[in-house]
Amino acid sequence: MATPVPEYEKTFWKFEEILDNLEMTVTSWFTTPLVLLIVRSIFLIYSLITLALSIYDELQRGRLPMYLTCFTNLGFIGLTAYFTMAVIHSLTFVVCNEPKSLSTQPRLLTIAFWILYHTIIVYHILIPIVYWAILVPSHTEESPLLAFHEISMHGVNFFMMIVEVALNRIPLVASHLIFVLTILILYIFETWMNNAINSEPSYILVVADWREIPKGMTIILPYLVMIGIAIGAFLIQALIHTFRDAIGRRIWRKHLMQEMETVPRIDENRQGIAISNRKIVRTSANIDFNDIEMQAR
Repeated sequence: MATPVPEYEKTFWKFEEILDNLEMTVTSWFTTPLVLLIVRSIFLIYSLITLALSIYDELQRGRLPMYLTCFTNLGFIGLTAYFTMAVIHSLTFVVCNEPKSLSTQPRLLTIAFWILYHTIIVYHILIPIVYWAILVPSHTEESPLLAFHEISMHGVNFFMMIVEVALNRIPLVASHLIFVLTILILYIFETWMNNAINSEPSYILVVADWREIPKGMTIILPYLVMIGIAIGAFLIQALIHTFRDAIGRRIWRKHLMQEMETVPRIDENRQGIAISNRKIVRTSANIDFNDIEMQAR
C-alpha cells in the first residue's frame, strides 16, 4: 500500500512541506541520486576554485577589505555554501539510502538551507543581468585571471544554478520572496550608507551608487530597478519550477504505470504454479495518481 499523502500544516511559510519530505532535497525527477551528487560535486569544486582565485585577485590588488561589500562576491559565497550543504546531504543519502544528515540536523538548519536555495536561484539571475547590461560597457581592465573571474561569477554561476534547479525537486514557495527581497534591501541600504559616509565607494556594484545616477533620475530608481529584476527573476523561477515538476510527475507516472502493468502474476491455467508476464488489465479508475506521486517521492 502506498504511503498516504501527508497533510501539510497550512502555514504562511510552508516550512512543513520541506521538513516532511526531505527526499526532495536529494532526489531528482530526471536522474538518480548518484548522478545528482556527481553534478553537485563538480559544481562545488568549480565554485571553490573560483572563490579562491577571486580572493587571491582582490588580495593582489589590495582590495581585500572591500571583498564582502560586493554583491557579486556575496552571491557567489552563497552559491558555494549551497553546493557545500547540497553535496553533504546528497552524499549521505547515496551512502545511507535515506536523508540521514537532513533528518538528524536541527530543523532550523534545514529551513535555512531552503531559504538559501530561494536566494541563489534569484540572485544568480539578477547578478548576470546587472553585470552584462550595465557594468560591462565601462569595464576596461583585462587579464586572464580577471576574465576567468568575471565569466565565472557572471555567467557560469547562472549555468550552475539553472542546472541545479532542473535536476532537484526542491519546491518554490511564493512567501519566501519576502526573504529574498529583505536580504537584497538590507544590502542596498548598507551600500547606500557606506557611500553616504565614505569619500570613495566601498563596493563595486555601480548601479547602487547614488552618486553615479544621471541627472533627472530619482535617487531611488536604481534600487527599484534591482528589486524589480529580483521580483521578475522569482516569477520566472516559479514558472520553471512548475514546468519542471509537471514534466517530472508525468514521466514518473508513466514509468510507474509501466512497471505495474508488467508485474508477474500467478497463472492458474497450467498445472502447478507458473509465472507469466501477461499484462495486468487496469482501467483509469483504478489509478490513484496521488499514490503514484508519493511512490515517486
